[in-house]
Amino acid sequence: MTNTDSINKQRMEDDPPGQQLTGEQATTFQQLLRLQSDIEGQGHRVAMAINPIAEAVDKGGKVSPEMINHVKAQILLAHLQLDDLEQLLDSID
Repeated sequence: MTNTDSINKQRMEDDPPGQQLTGEQATTFQQLLRLQSDIEGQGHRVAMAINPIAEAVDKGGKVSPEMINHVKAQILLAHLQLDDLEQLLDSID
């Protein structure tokens, strides 16, 4: 079971019986879950991109500009996903 699945299951168990989400709330909830999954995945991709750089530095090797650019691109994608989350959260007010 993924972290997202376990969180979803816990949320369902925490909801009082008989409480239903409106259409808009359900849509927002689904968007939040999608963003959570996307951000978790992107965090993993950032870590995977950084690992070869850390290994190269640890071994006294060189880090190519391509490796650095790949990490920058992954971080930029994470930043954009966090911007999407911020916009969604702002719209909930």
